[in-house]
Amino acid sequence: MGLDIYHVKPTSKTLETIDYFTLDDFHHNPDFLEKHKHLLAPNDYEDEKVLYYLDKGYQRKRVTSNFIHEFENDKLYFYLDDVIKAKGFIEANPGENQSDLENEFQKNFIDNFIEGESIFYISH
Repeated sequence: MGLDIYHVKPTSKTLETIDYFTLDDFHHNPDFLEKHKHLLAPNDYEDEKVLYYLDKGYQRKRVTSNFIHEFENDKLYFYLDDVIKAKGFIEANPGENQSDLENEFQKNFIDNFIEGESIFYISH
């Protein structure tokens, strides 16, 4: 099982943007989608509009086992408090420096997270 953690921001569709969310992904936060509706673009593969995004932070695994009990797979999180909570589950692999990993998470997920502009999500 893989576990990928992302911090992303909506963007206009370009030749480089390939990742997107469907409109259904925002069912629990339609206000966020409404704010970014000007960025909605047609999906190349289906007849629907989607919201493209760019990665601002990425981490593969390196969390405690309790992380998956606190954060739902493929659910979008929109609040800085959720990201700060996630930092509490960071766990370095053997041979890695815990402080360095926490500092990297702080830089890529917390320091540049802007409520109303950023999305935090987990895929496993």
